[in-house]
Amino acid sequence: MCVLSAADLTSAGVIGFDRSELRIERAVLDSREARAGDLFVCMKGENTDGHLYAAAAVANGATSLLVEQGRVDEVRVAVQEAMREDIRATGPDQDLNGIRNGNPDGSDIAILCCADVLHTLQRMAAIRRSHYNGTIFAVVGSNGKTSTKEILSSLLRCRLGDDAVFATPGNWNNHLGVPLSLLSLPDTASVAVLEIGMNHAGEIEHLSRIVRAHHCVVPSIGFEHMEFFSSIEEVAAAELEILTGMSGGVIVYPAVAPGHALLQEQAAKAKVRPILFELITDDIAKAPDSQGGGEIRRALYEGSGFRLDDTLYSSGEYAGAAMTSNILACVLLLQHAGFGEGLEACTAALRPQARGRFRTERAGSTLIVDDTYNANPDSFRQSIRTLRELLPSGRLLCLAGHMAELGHFSEAGHRQVGDDLYDAGFADLFVCGNVDVKGMHAAFRKAGGKAGGDEGKYFSDSLSLSTYLKEHPDQVGGFDGILVKGSRSARMERVLPVLRELLGKG
Repeated sequence: MCVLSAADLTSAGVIGFDRSELRIERAVLDSREARAGDLFVCMKGENTDGHLYAAAAVANGATSLLVEQGRVDEVRVAVQEAMREDIRATGPDQDLNGIRNGNPDGSDIAILCCADVLHTLQRMAAIRRSHYNGTIFAVVGSNGKTSTKEILSSLLRCRLGDDAVFATPGNWNNHLGVPLSLLSLPDTASVAVLEIGMNHAGEIEHLSRIVRAHHCVVPSIGFEHMEFFSSIEEVAAAELEILTGMSGGVIVYPAVAPGHALLQEQAAKAKVRPILFELITDDIAKAPDSQGGGEIRRALYEGSGFRLDDTLYSSGEYAGAAMTSNILACVLLLQHAGFGEGLEACTAALRPQARGRFRTERAGSTLIVDDTYNANPDSFRQSIRTLRELLPSGRLLCLAGHMAELGHFSEAGHRQVGDDLYDAGFADLFVCGNVDVKGMHAAFRKAGGKAGGDEGKYFSDSLSLSTYLKEHPDQVGGFDGILVKGSRSARMERVLPVLRELLGKG
């Protein structure tokens, strides 16, 4: 729970709050997720309006509402009517979700009125951050943010205990999710791990000034949101905006990535110590020893872990070099931030938590890789290499959805993945989604010496692909491994139940 005083709320832009303080268990945007003690934020977006769901949030337990000025009466009437309906349905002596039905006028519900819900939400989060005395770790970067957040928070929980560590729920990493996370941060947590994302320049700078992290890890820099960037160097600059809100501490950054000169410049201004890291996978270091960005720390990849300074660290149940690199970055961050004791045992206990991020499962004799959460050319390449590493001589199939948010790089990016699949020895490829994904299949066939495209391998969406596979089960038979991956908008997770059904029968 976090507590904001009336003065705090007034400073954040809340108008006419008549209580001494506000106690918040969590802040939420989805009324279906509301529970006792929550603040429901009535955000108006392009497709929905949170004010219309305020009563539903209260029915689910929310005890406070952040409401736009001019909508207060509308919301109050809706809440009152919903509470009266509850009384009629259950009787006046019932207690629904901790809200006393003896107050059908809604007086138990704190309504926070403001001129701009987003601005006030972010100001409340900044004030909440100013009251927090624990240590904040930020996770930014192109690929692997959520996995790295989970690895880092798991290592900290191993060291400090579950109750001492708070981590960003799900992928609340944007201009809404970061303030929601801060308002959900309990005072009982001595450490917070906050994931911060972006899709354009300036976004992380703004969020960084709200979060004011003590330390930061950047697992990777790659091609992301290329509709807003013209080069990977611009992506690196946008990610390094995290330094604008830092003062002291450590930032761990890939040695094999652009942006080292800017890293050195911005880190010096913020008095942050830069640590460059590299996981050596083939006995050859790719980053030169003389880097302008900072001290270089290298570790040798050993399949199920890595060796750093003569100490062997396990990757736990995480598979592949990409995930091991993320673990290395977290270990280095914790070592330099003063949390390095006992990490060897903690890495051995690591277990993947997030769905859709290279989660493996067996269906019959086939290894299915659920990597459906998101995709760009770099993360696709990592997944391709990892599956080949797991099954060095296996017969592999890829079911690929389109990669979104690539802008001018979309056509070339899809074709590059097609080449990568062929180079890794994949036996077949089915694609679905927007038309650019056809280029992935065309490149795959061309690399294999086959002329032209094959419309039979392209489907308009993942549902069409799923239907085809149900009708042609032989198309997924005989493979040792199947990689299922695409951007969030491709919704490739819809293919997984079909694979389980078809392959599990064997």
